[in-house]
Amino acid sequence: MQGTGGNPVGLPGSNFPNMTPFGLEQEIKPFRCPVIGCEKAYKNQNGLKYHKQHGHQNQQLKENPDGSFSIVDPVTSIPYPGTVGMEKEKPYRCETCGKRYKNLNGLKYHRQHSPPCNPELRNQMQGLGIGPPSNLGMNANVAGAGLGPMGDMGGF
Repeated sequence: MQGTGGNPVGLPGSNFPNMTPFGLEQEIKPFRCPVIGCEKAYKNQNGLKYHKQHGHQNQQLKENPDGSFSIVDPVTSIPYPGTVGMEKEKPYRCETCGKRYKNLNGLKYHRQHSPPCNPELRNQMQGLGIGPPSNLGMNANVAGAGLGPMGDMGGF
């Protein structure tokens, strides 16, 4: 994809500085879910608000002193340690980037359609002169991986 003046989109001097060579916007998502192990992040607080209302409605949560939340084991009523609660909720994990899925089909789709996690797709795109953007590499959207502050979390 070319910007005006012959500069590839997303490179210095391009008229589209927020675009990657893939043509996808590089979105900064500073509003992260405070549930330990949840990798959801949003570009505005309304997305996070919706996720807080619907994303963990079937889970019992316990607020921790640092403002994060732990998923509670429904059998023992004790919070799971670390990310164990999310691992039980989403047992299928991409070994390349760490994203988790509830079912195997979600993981398979991810592996087929995510260039950083699919070497064949990545090679095809590079063969066409469309390399992966450097800032969308591994763990780009995993909770805590370079994302900014959570903003006002206002009670879960």
